[in-house]
Amino acid sequence: MSRAIDISRAGILLETAYPIESGRISMMTVDMDSNLIEIKGELRHCSKSDTAMYHSGIKFIGANEQITKFVTQMIKVYNHRKNNLLIAQSHNRLKNQMAFG
Repeated sequence: MSRAIDISRAGILLETAYPIESGRISMMTVDMDSNLIEIKGELRHCSKSDTAMYHSGIKFIGANEQITKFVTQMIKVYNHRKNNLLIAQSHNRLKNQMAFG
């Protein structure tokens, strides 16, 4: 599991127990109406924090409309859960899959 620390129209900062090593990732979230939304991202940086966790900056890749929809839904879920957005990840050799929700 990982946690979203910050999200903007440009990307998302994730906190994970292990480093994200894949350059390209696919991220998914389920919105408040149980609709699945997917967006692609690119790992921009990954570093170990003072708390021995890893912080990874992900840049969103896609059409502006798709990014705006994804970020809007993430913020709604984030606020609904009182700023506690956990992210499940599964790793494979080709790409990382992240499920938000």
